[in-house]
Amino acid sequence: MDQFAKRKDVRVTQIVSRTSFIASHSDIQTRKIPLRTDRPLRRLLTDGLHPLFMKHPTDVWYYPKGYAPRFSLPDAPVVGTMHDVIVQHYADYYPETRSRLAFRYWISSIRRSLRQFTHVLTVSEHAAEQLKQFCDRYRIDPPKIDVTYEGSVWENYRSMRFKKRDRVVHLCSQAPHKGTRRLLALWETLQSQGRDLPQLMMIGELD
Repeated sequence: MDQFAKRKDVRVTQIVSRTSFIASHSDIQTRKIPLRTDRPLRRLLTDGLHPLFMKHPTDVWYYPKGYAPRFSLPDAPVVGTMHDVIVQHYADYYPETRSRLAFRYWISSIRRSLRQFTHVLTVSEHAAEQLKQFCDRYRIDPPKIDVTYEGSVWENYRSMRFKKRDRVVHLCSQAPHKGTRRLLALWETLQSQGRDLPQLMMIGELD
């Protein structure tokens, strides 16, 4: 958003709700929707009606969270960033983690968005393959998918050398697909066998 705002040949307008992230760049115009999106009905209204809050014609609509509007499709090319289809993975392998209605809502949102997007940006070849498999599963003609590897502040340290220690670092999570429980079970098994293990450092929250 900031990079687009710096260009002289592009005018950027963001549409935000009361609970949205707001880009603070001085060259970005803002249209505010007087609704929060932390309740189901308000989210449905905001997702579906937000194009009506634009006051002037738009050349390209961009959805950074990967969900196109439910009721009113913008009259212009629609681009979205989609990181994965992890909700489908959870519906298949961890159905107890959400209600059937929640799974149905989010999977239908992905299906609708993939049908409406003219272009999809994603973060890895693996993610692109997930999206293509999802399209095959639901018989969706896939939009054009481009992999745009997201930058990271860690890239600033790529040329630096650090003194390494005999440690294993795990970014832990209560989300089943992150494998924290499996790692801890494996570590406990190896310890019980008397294996010489490095120090395990856990970063994040555990229950």
